[in-house]
Amino acid sequence: MFLNALFTKVKKDDLFNLYPDATLILQSDGKILDVNNQTCNLFEYSRFNMVGENITKYVPDAINAMNKITSENKTEIVKLECASKVEKYGEISITDDEENEKIYLVIRDVTKKYQKQNSLNGEFEIAKNIIDDKNVYLTNSSNEILSCTGSIESFSKALIDGVGGALTSKQEKYVNIINKNAKELLYNLDKMFLLFKTESKLFNKTYKTFDIVNLINDTTKKWNDLFKAKNLRFNCDVQEIAYRNVCLDPVLVELIIDNILEASYKNTEVGTVNLTIQNPTNEFLNEKEIEAQEDENLYKRYVVFEFKDSSAPLNEEENTSIFEPYKLIKNPQKRSMGTKFTYPAVRKIVQSLGGNIWITSKPSLGVAVTILLPIERITKK
Repeated sequence: MFLNALFTKVKKDDLFNLYPDATLILQSDGKILDVNNQTCNLFEYSRFNMVGENITKYVPDAINAMNKITSENKTEIVKLECASKVEKYGEISITDDEENEKIYLVIRDVTKKYQKQNSLNGEFEIAKNIIDDKNVYLTNSSNEILSCTGSIESFSKALIDGVGGALTSKQEKYVNIINKNAKELLYNLDKMFLLFKTESKLFNKTYKTFDIVNLINDTTKKWNDLFKAKNLRFNCDVQEIAYRNVCLDPVLVELIIDNILEASYKNTEVGTVNLTIQNPTNEFLNEKEIEAQEDENLYKRYVVFEFKDSSAPLNEEENTSIFEPYKLIKNPQKRSMGTKFTYPAVRKIVQSLGGNIWITSKPSLGVAVTILLPIERITKK
């Protein structure tokens, strides 16, 4: 009988010590009742030293961590106090033995992993600060750079108009090339700086209540003439909007419309450009997985902009990386480089207003841009 009890005890102790992680048995008040060999190795104390002490001597934040584990049902990483004072970290989990009023605390040594993650986080923070500083600097410098580039475009246009006298055919040819390239460069730089601004700390928004139909009509007036001059048909339909008064940033809404229409203008050579603004159907909201509180009038809280043009369709690689401005495309369709910056910049603006954007492109159908915006102010919790 005695040998059987002894054999059972040895097996239990062996199992306790063979467990791969440090394991402590605690009273409900945090007093240590027992520890296994891995615990002694981790903290560099003997079992004799540890038993009877409170867990907070070795894991200062143990009580808070255990409370969080209980309420959130997940492990916690805490700093450990070992005899050598070497910095160590452990991932802890607990199991309550309510019947015997004991707590089993398991600690896995994650020091190397935690320190590596901290190092990576530090490097990420440094890189993020550098990118933030770069975006702020370039945004603040954009007017000066665009002004210099604009002067080339303006001067070449003046020469073409005969300000400096009549040009020879050869001179006119090269000045036209300079003017065309300057315009393209100006457009590309403008879109690049717009993206930098949306990525910087300088980007902000101001909500106002305004008539969205009036804003759309005012914004699209200039595009009617521009599309007509390029022999493109432009249609704008705002008849399906149920509520004209919206609470958004009118400057940003105008910026969205201008940039998408400008992309269509730059990339469409023949055909039509259409803009339809309406409240979305419930089917559309379900398709886009827009889930909010159940409300049969939910669609009235949003407005949808649908831009469609007959430009060259995006290829598969362009489609999958349309919002990745810095990704190199092997065989892109011939379109303005500035467009590569336009869509990611617009996406950031749309998301800042609590909306979303989708871009689809199919052969013979050109490019379609769908933008969903809430017409009520979105407050981030």
